[in-house]
Amino acid sequence: MTDLTRQFLSIVEFQLATGYSDSTIRRKLKNGSLPMFQPGGKRTKILIPKSVLLPPTQTHPAGNAPVNIPFKDAFRPPISSSPPSKRRGPKPRWEQDLSQFPLQPIPKD
Repeated sequence: MTDLTRQFLSIVEFQLATGYSDSTIRRKLKNGSLPMFQPGGKRTKILIPKSVLLPPTQTHPAGNAPVNIPFKDAFRPPISSSPPSKRRGPKPRWEQDLSQFPLQPIPKD
């Protein structure tokens, strides 16, 4: 094994280590949220640094103690504490006021 292969993982190795699907890994590589290295240039084998597997740490909001984040949450954007914005478009039928539609009896034959 060369030093290069000890420092990096292939997409399949990264997939086995994280549980991400192949398409998720490639999407993260394409949008830049996952670092990569291609030793032979464009259109060659993609290698991902092993350092990405180390869980990132953040400081706890109540103190200075570091908090480990699970790996799958490492690339997820932080959850905002603000309430969700109002959705556009009409309300679904189950949420609408149905008092405007009087119930009519079903005719019997």
